Amino acid sequence: MNAGAASSEGGAEEQDDRRIVARYGRMKHIGLFRHDMDPPPKVGSKVVLRTDRGAELGEVLASVDEGPGHRIASDVLDGYIA
Repeated sequence: MNAGAASSEGGAEEQDDRRIVARYGRMKHIGLFRHDMDPPPKVGSKVVLRTDRGAELGEVLASVDEGPGHRIASDVLDGYIA
């Protein structure tokens, strides 16, 4: 799944660390998406996402660009799901 113009396969190693969590679709799914935007989209920004169903509109919930672990605290994630 991708945001912006990131390719779905391969890509630069630096690009792999640039990810966002976004809510998308009518059912308000939540997913992790790679992007190549500089600067990265801000929380609350509307974005076009490439999903397995095609292009969908979404909203950025969080940026997870900090390090290789790509972790989001469970209490933060629970706030998005509730």
